[in-house]
Amino acid sequence: MPDTIATQVSENQIKIMQIELSHIYTLDLLPHHHRDPFDRIIIAQAMDEKISIASIDKAFDAYSITYGTLRERENLVKLYQLK
Repeated sequence: MPDTIATQVSENQIKIMQIELSHIYTLDLLPHHHRDPFDRIIIAQAMDEKISIASIDKAFDAYSITYGTLRERENLVKLYQLK
């Protein structure tokens, strides 16, 4: 598994983000539109870092975050439906 992760990180130029104190402060200010703690930290990181995220989870829509292009989101939905 570690080799698979390392390969995907390299091939897809994925940045592994650490949880910073600023993310925790942002997390503390988030309204509770979403109950999943892992998704909430992802949302807080995206807001704090001003980066876009891709998710098919409609609960993300309740927050002030940006997504990738519409095409990227549609592709993500198609990929999810294949599983």
